[in-house]
Amino acid sequence: MMLFDDRDYEPVITQVQWNTSRNDGAGTLTVTFPAGSASLPQPGQQVVFSRGGEGIFWGWVFRSQQDRKNAEVLCCDQLRYLKNSDTIYRPAETLDRFLNRVCAAAGDRIRLGTVEQCQTPLSPYLFDNRTRLDMLYQSIREIRQATGLVYILRDSFGALELREVGSLLLPLTLGDGSLVTGYRYSGDLDATANQVRVLQSSASAGIIQSAWAEDTASVARFGPLTLVEKADRGMTLPQMQQQAMQLLQARRGLRRTLRLEAVGETQVRAGSSVRVVIGELELDTWALVLSASHTFNTQGHRMTLELEWREEP
Repeated sequence: MMLFDDRDYEPVITQVQWNTSRNDGAGTLTVTFPAGSASLPQPGQQVVFSRGGEGIFWGWVFRSQQDRKNAEVLCCDQLRYLKNSDTIYRPAETLDRFLNRVCAAAGDRIRLGTVEQCQTPLSPYLFDNRTRLDMLYQSIREIRQATGLVYILRDSFGALELREVGSLLLPLTLGDGSLVTGYRYSGDLDATANQVRVLQSSASAGIIQSAWAEDTASVARFGPLTLVEKADRGMTLPQMQQQAMQLLQARRGLRRTLRLEAVGETQVRAGSSVRVVIGELELDTWALVLSASHTFNTQGHRMTLELEWREEP
């Protein structure tokens, strides 16, 4: 079913493409149908897409266009409305409380779903003329640096979710004999760090204090790959040391990526994790879905996934 303001367009649709990316903007739905087979939906109309009783996408039309052959409609989920800019002061509060405040200021097209609690408070910060989405993504990065926990902000059929990545493991295996039709596999050291220095500094006093963390096994294998981060002004040395260790834990392994072409499964979307088993690569691991592109047409349902994980040294 494909509803635009309660009118079902499914009988005329030739292709639907649904794209999601992990903490990288709104999910989108692109709908194509022959020109003249139905009226062209207009920006601002609501869209609901479901298959077999399962709700897949809930959002709004943001762009529609038509030529002599085809009409194409681009729809965005509610994360798009967090791209409006604002100036907001964030006191020392948790990520979930800050999310609630930001969404309350964003208007009635933001509807909250599952918002998982985070016990660690964020440091005070003034966001000046930034998009609300940037504010939330920066806060998510700060929590990861401070705790090592990875949070995903995403729309789930019209309900905005904040989920820790460990709660989004899918009971699904992709690979040998299971949905996959093609792949591209790679390893990359560009995002690896095996030495981390966290420091406090000022223009007048220079470096005030610093903390250091190192993975000697990774240094021996890959050579020194150093990351330097600036600490918040009020952080103590033990807090800086903890941050250095958390950053090292998150970055020390070799980054592996896998692009999969597969038979579609609607439960797979950005932020989820799936098990990947490919014998010829000697691969059996859990991987995070960075992006998912689902295509529905007369040939069926296919998906293209970008996955990543870190291989320990």
